[in-house]
Parts: sequence; structure tokens; C-alpha cells
Amino acid sequence: MATFDELVLRIDVATQKLEGDVNDITGFATNLETAVTDAQTSADAAAASAAEAANKVPEAPVDGTTYARKDAAWVPVEGGGGEGTVTSVNGKLPDGSGAVTLVAADVGALPTTYTPTWASITGRPSQFPTSWALVADKPTTFAPAAHTHDAGDVVSGTFSVLRIPNIPATKLTNAGGPIALDLVPVIPHTKITGGVAATADQYLAGDGTWKTPEGGGGSAGGFAFTETGLNISGTPITNWPNVNPNKPADLTNWGHTSGITQGQFFSSSATIAMLPDGDYIAGKNSILTGQAIKGMLGIIRVRGINADGTNKRAWFYPQPLGSDNKAVFYVYSNGKTNWIASGLANTVPA
Repeated sequence: MATFDELVLRIDVATQKLEGDVNDITGFATNLETAVTDAQTSADAAAASAAEAANKVPEAPVDGTTYARKDAAWVPVEGGGGEGTVTSVNGKLPDGSGAVTLVAADVGALPTTYTPTWASITGRPSQFPTSWALVADKPTTFAPAAHTHDAGDVVSGTFSVLRIPNIPATKLTNAGGPIALDLVPVIPHTKITGGVAATADQYLAGDGTWKTPEGGGGSAGGFAFTETGLNISGTPITNWPNVNPNKPADLTNWGHTSGITQGQFFSSSATIAMLPDGDYIAGKNSILTGQAIKGMLGIIRVRGINADGTNKRAWFYPQPLGSDNKAVFYVYSNGKTNWIASGLANTVPA
């Protein structure tokens, strides 16, 4: 048999469980009441909305008549329903089925094939387009970015000289024959040799380069010579006075610092050795008085005939004046004091 205290404890536990069950039942009842209240509220709102909708958009009568809403009510559409017969449209009569076909001219319109002209447009601006926004197909940036074209894209016009690249001399040929001179433009020398300018004593060789004549060079003109003390009109020289070494020099103005004045190189047996090898113009004043060829005109050719070049000989090929015979040439050497007639002008002695 349980003791008194055990019975009290059992009663206490049962009482606590009963209180918990009562609280759960009370909460459930409260939640149920709230749910019923919310459902009633939603039902009332739905009923109010349905009543309001019924008052705003009632159903139109179903009696074969076309109705429209006007002043919150359905009213019949006047002339509706497709009833009646069309007698004409803009003066055009209907066909057998009652259809009327109109063309553009019937309503004052232009046909679809019409192409307007600029003159036919009224109210047009004096300049078109009048704003940048009206320009079609314009670049996104202005001015457009620079661009280039291949030479093959150019089919007309004439290139500026600045546009012509450097042309090697080997390319200045024509496989079909010579180029007509009137078709050849003036081409700067910088466009022929890769941009390297020539000096005054150079020539354009067949390989497309500028070259100096053999033995040439020097600031005074053509080829350098070993004779010293020479001057032209009192100015000392060490080079042939002409860029072209084959061009004769005028002997009239030549002199020497040892006392030989201009034009006196054939006045003694020693002075001829002071002249460089070359051809000279024999003007009227080139030969001193007393010489056999005084007064003649022609070419004097000076050449050294020994290893060191000091022993020289000169040949004079005259242009006949008066009674002179052009077939006769004259020879002068270190050991002579006069020109000696030697033979035919087309024969050069050793």
C-alpha cells in the first residue's frame, strides 16, 4: 500500500498534467476563433467586391442588339449591326456583291509607284540635312580615323612627287621599248638612288649609285695632279679645274708661281713639264709671239713620256684659220723651243 506522501505526489503530478491539457485546449480554441473571424472578414470583403463589381459592370442585354457603355449603362449603338445598303463611296458605285473598290486617285492620294523629286517637296529646307542628327550612316566619331589604301586601289589621278618612293636605277627600264620623253616626269635625284644626294663631281653609274670618276675628286674640281705651284688667274690649284676630266681646260689663264705667267708654258724647253697631263684649249692668246702656231685655235694634248712624268710632250691639233691646214698637227717637247709640224691630225705619235 502506498504511503500518504506517495499519494499526494501522484495527485500533484495528475493535477499539473490536467492544467497543461486545459491550457492546450484553451489555446486551440483561441486560434480556432481567430481563424473563423478571419474567414468571415474575407467572405465579407469578397461579397462587397462582388457587389461593387456587379454595380460597375453589369451584363449587357442579350437580345441581338449591339450595345456600348455610356454613363454607367449599356446603350444601343446607333446604326450598328451592319444593316443598310451602301449606294456609293466618294462617287464610286459598288459592284454586284456590294463591295466598293477605291484607288489612290479616288481619294486624292498618290499611287504606290510614285517617286517624289526634290523639286516636288514643299516646305523643304534650303540646306539638307539641317542638323548632324539627320545625317544617315555617319561615323560614330568625327573626324573619322585616318586610314590608308594600297597602291592598287588608286585608278586615276597623278601622284605628288612626295608620294613617289625611292626608285632604284635598275627599275628605270621598259621591257616594251623606250619610254616617250613627254611621258617621263621630272624625278628628283633623291628618288632614284635611295635618297643619297650626289656631290658635284659624281655621276650616276649603271648600278644605280653615285660614283666619282677614277682619279677624280678634290675640292678644286676634277682629278688631282702632282704638279705644284700652278694657279689660274693667280689662285693656286691642285686639281683639274673641270669636274669632267675629259673636258679641256682653257690654258689662257694658267700660270705658275716660279715666274711663268699666264699662257707662257710653251715659251721654253722646261715649262711644259709643269703642266699636268690633259687636254687644253689653245685660244688666240695661249701661245706666245714667235711660236710657229701663234694665232691658231685648237686642242693641246700634254702627256708624260717617262716614268716620273717630268719629260713631257705636247701635241697641238689646230682648227684651221685662213691658210692653215687642219690635217697637220704640231709637236712640242721639253727639248724643243718651237712647235714642229709632224703629220696628219688623226695620227698620235708615241
